Amino acid sequence: MAVVVYTPSILSQMNASLLEVFIGGNINRKFNLTQGGRGTGGIIWSAAEILAKLIAGCTDIDISSSTFFDIDWRGKYIVELGAGVGIVGMVLSLLGSTVLSTDGEETVVDTIKESVNKNILGGAFLPLQYRWEDSPHILFNFIDKEYFDIVVGADIIYGHDATNWEHLLNCLLLICSSSYPTKLIIAQTHRYENENNFFGLLEKYFSRTSVIQVKGKVTTPLTALGGDTGDVATVFVYLYERKLDY
Repeated sequence: MAVVVYTPSILSQMNASLLEVFIGGNINRKFNLTQGGRGTGGIIWSAAEILAKLIAGCTDIDISSSTFFDIDWRGKYIVELGAGVGIVGMVLSLLGSTVLSTDGEETVVDTIKESVNKNILGGAFLPLQYRWEDSPHILFNFIDKEYFDIVVGADIIYGHDATNWEHLLNCLLLICSSSYPTKLIIAQTHRYENENNFFGLLEKYFSRTSVIQVKGKVTTPLTALGGDTGDVATVFVYLYERKLDY
């Protein structure tokens, strides 16, 4: 559930009920996505679309490093936080992962379910309402192992509400136990300087193992809400592992 101070009239203009997004690379298909859920999760954000393209191995994006995603997605158990329209989780599912696609807003989860009905997916994909302050047992009840291989989030660090950041950090600490090799992937379009405050807190408990800058065209530019202008977005993708001493 990305948190943002926004103007509803701006989002409503972008909240077309149906959006077509093409993801090339190893996916090479068009997705028909339902938009319109309550709040910021009802639209596709730049970081989500760029991360989906990166995971799919698309060649129409500029990447600062080609070795970042040396990951075999087949058979991985993945939870996506703040999934929005669900494009990242859908791509992961088509690559063979078992995905819990979560968002804190029930109406957003409903739109993900509508999108699933429009798109044939490959692996297991479950849309689920999950708020960052909820117990992680809600998530672990749906998998047959003691940990998730990967936790992923795109544009989930947004706005100025430190309480929501605290909920997110606590959520990540509970899901990414230091007892297991869970990886954390965060894709972020940097808009505000105070985002660094969250990353500073995060890196007290997580080691940043890699970061890359990715540029590419996006379907729905969000110029009015900050970030890039035009249809080209710049997204930073971070890879973390939990520190053993925390």
